[in-house]
Amino acid sequence: MVLHAKRPNDAPHSLQAEISTRLIATGLVLSYVTALSDLIGIGTHVGPDFNRPFIGPLQVGGIAIGVGLILFGLVLYHTSRGQRESSSLEFLVTRKGNGDRSDDI
Repeated sequence: MVLHAKRPNDAPHSLQAEISTRLIATGLVLSYVTALSDLIGIGTHVGPDFNRPFIGPLQVGGIAIGVGLILFGLVLYHTSRGQRESSSLEFLVTRKGNGDRSDDI
């Protein structure tokens, strides 16, 4: 929300920004579902034997993947073009600015 608020209102939406918001939302849903799977009833420790929620190794892995998706989405959103003419990651495609030839791939 902070990155979205810092972006100017008249900035055009790029494909990179749209993909990044969907990655962030997917990571958030994945993190919530894996963290709360026992409470939802889809986990492995549901039933009367367990009085408190238990977070197992599969849930920790799911949370880690979800947080990784969120972070990757935030990086993509931050580097999307905003008011600039091109993305901050444009050098990956054009090889400009890293000492290589400046012709396109």
